[in-house]
Amino acid sequence: MKINMTDTNHLGFGFLISSLLSLMIFIIHTHLNNTYFGFWLFFIPILGGMFLYLSDVVKYIRFGSEDSLDVDLMIVLPKLGKNNEENKKIIAKYERRFNCPVNLNLCVVERGFVVDAYKGTVDEVNNSIFHTFKNFDDQYYDNNPIKGIVKRDVELKLLRGLRIILSFLSRSQYRIAVKAALKGDVYAKIAVLKEIDLTTISKVDFNEKNATYIDTVKTISFQLAQMQCLLFDIEIYSKTTAKHYYNKLTPYIDRQESDLTELEKAKNILLWKLERVSKYI
Repeated sequence: MKINMTDTNHLGFGFLISSLLSLMIFIIHTHLNNTYFGFWLFFIPILGGMFLYLSDVVKYIRFGSEDSLDVDLMIVLPKLGKNNEENKKIIAKYERRFNCPVNLNLCVVERGFVVDAYKGTVDEVNNSIFHTFKNFDDQYYDNNPIKGIVKRDVELKLLRGLRIILSFLSRSQYRIAVKAALKGDVYAKIAVLKEIDLTTISKVDFNEKNATYIDTVKTISFQLAQMQCLLFDIEIYSKTTAKHYYNKLTPYIDRQESDLTELEKAKNILLWKLERVSKYI
């Protein structure tokens, strides 16, 4: 799906108003017979209109799988909001700017590298954009604004990935243990996930706001594939790559209806490896 900005008519309207103001001021200055004064008054509204236009441009990066059903966009800002609430408001404002449903994230780019991000780790956001920018031609930027990859923080990715999976289970029959694990360290998260059998959780108990059961399972499977491969220094940022390295997760990644037997096996394999790869935890 191609994306476009939708509500840019107000920019043209702003230029029209600026031009009319300039014309009015120019007429006034001819009566005042002050050429120097009138010259600057003529251009001030135009300069103001140009400033409004430039400040209203949305610098976005589309990233992710080339065959994704979702539209994942990174909005590049000079700085993020002061807290989560501010960032949520920023995202809500920009969501209305596009002609289709979008999944938005926010980041700050300096000297060709991501230095701050709202959702996700900075290293993962940076490398994800670097590797998948080429998958789309409907970009704000002509060339990839990210100039290279950075070293991954594996421990941080594992901690975040396990937390994401647990958060989906906070309404299940395991809710008490899950909520305690979400507040604990990586060891607490591993211990609780070992006791959870994903095949026993009903569809309605997978907790994800504004997402379907199929979408939630897809996210869990993608996180499992990412974490497992990262243990071997393989970075995954697209569905195609995930399915290549972890073929048994294909039905979930492709949002196909399927029982969760293979997902449960993938979870247990990851936990088994984590308990034996102590350098990461």
